[in-house]
Amino acid sequence: MSAAAGPRGYVILGRLAVQGGACVADVWWSADLTSWKRAHDVNGTNGSSQTLAVAALADGFVSVGSHNGKPAAWVTSDGTTWRTIFLSGPANAQLNQIAVIGARVVATGGSDGQGDGSAAFAVSSPDGGGTWQQTDLQLPAPGTVVTALAVGQRGWIAAGQYGTPGRPRVIVWKLASGRNTWAQAQVGGITDRGTGKTPAITALGVSKDAVIGIGPVAPALTRQAAVFTLPGL
Repeated sequence: MSAAAGPRGYVILGRLAVQGGACVADVWWSADLTSWKRAHDVNGTNGSSQTLAVAALADGFVSVGSHNGKPAAWVTSDGTTWRTIFLSGPANAQLNQIAVIGARVVATGGSDGQGDGSAAFAVSSPDGGGTWQQTDLQLPAPGTVVTALAVGQRGWIAAGQYGTPGRPRVIVWKLASGRNTWAQAQVGGITDRGTGKTPAITALGVSKDAVIGIGPVAPALTRQAAVFTLPGL
């Protein structure tokens, strides 16, 4: 599901389906990429847990996902002994993306695909995942989803999508360091001139001068991707 590398080594995340329809997190740590140790205490709480994204800190790792259909986070200093943190948030929701600057962690998520679903949401932690608070995404419409998250020198960049399946629209947000409210970034040129549709931005990369967004081109069977340069964010 996700991987991270930092001063304390390497962590990879997976998930396993078990009898009864629940999921358990499958987390592995390595100091050298040749010998791996499995973490068992990620599933130390009762219920269904999913670890979906992980990031490295100076003194450990932080991961996010869900526990029993509610957002959750996990922190560790050694990659093998993890502490579970239950977050407040919408029902039937999970955290899917994570990005870190120093000790400040930002994560985004939304519906886990069960029940009626839930709107996209974002949370942040000032202390490496120990405590969390919600940040306002300024959603443009019901049913908005976050599709990508990245971090740069100025703060965080997120991409999402809203609208109807026939007329999807892309939205890009930015969150400055030290702020708790996201601002919508004005971007253009993303709509495909041939189809009139807007591809989702499913990955973001940040360089010194620009933000690069990558997304699939409709129809999906073409197996093509579009690359967008978003300067000045």
